[in-house]
Amino acid sequence: MKIYAEKLLILDVISKLPFKLSLFNLSVLSKANIEIYFDITLGLDDHGLDDHVCQLMEGICDVKDLTLSDDAIGILSSENRTVKLLSFSNLKILRVDMKGGNEFNGQHLIDLFSCLPNVEYLVVNFGLHEGTFEAYGCWILEPVPHSFLSHLKSVVLSKFEGYEDDLFLVEFLLKNARALEKITIIWSPCLSACPQHRSVTAKRLRKIPGSSLIHFASEETARRSKELNFFGLKF
Repeated sequence: MKIYAEKLLILDVISKLPFKLSLFNLSVLSKANIEIYFDITLGLDDHGLDDHVCQLMEGICDVKDLTLSDDAIGILSSENRTVKLLSFSNLKILRVDMKGGNEFNGQHLIDLFSCLPNVEYLVVNFGLHEGTFEAYGCWILEPVPHSFLSHLKSVVLSKFEGYEDDLFLVEFLLKNARALEKITIIWSPCLSACPQHRSVTAKRLRKIPGSSLIHFASEETARRSKELNFFGLKF
């Protein structure tokens, strides 16, 4: 399917993407949300989903604000297609929507981040399963390219549960995002309702090198924050 939409400002794709979607003349497109679903038992090759996703991504390479679901990221990473994101030179805001997708893991995030050096703002809506990163052992200790998230200034981690995986991600970003100025952690409703658990999690986070950049907020506080409203968070 070919689509010409020279006046389109926002693109929202929520689909299993059973066909190729070719986008043309999206010269004013500023924001895109790509949420892909697939049945892992069928495999990617059985319905050409990897090609379909890549075709879609090629059409939105000038976008400034991009949301990707974990399945979409996993597809790009598993087929070594994240390199195509290097053409997203205008991308400033990256949103990662974790929905507990098919076999998603921490390496997929690393592959994604490695191809988007110009991103300045990162928003992660958590939905990680426990153990997401564990299969990769000491992945947070592995060296990354000097350009890795070299322009990243601000990170928002929304619905933060405080799992071991979540803390690994915070430690990884503090270590490798060299221009980072601030990480805002918005507690999940579960942690907000449990002061003791929240306090223990905050203490663990404070032990991470560079933790002075970490700021905490509840969902209620985040709703009232003009700074966080800039990211269009959904609660």
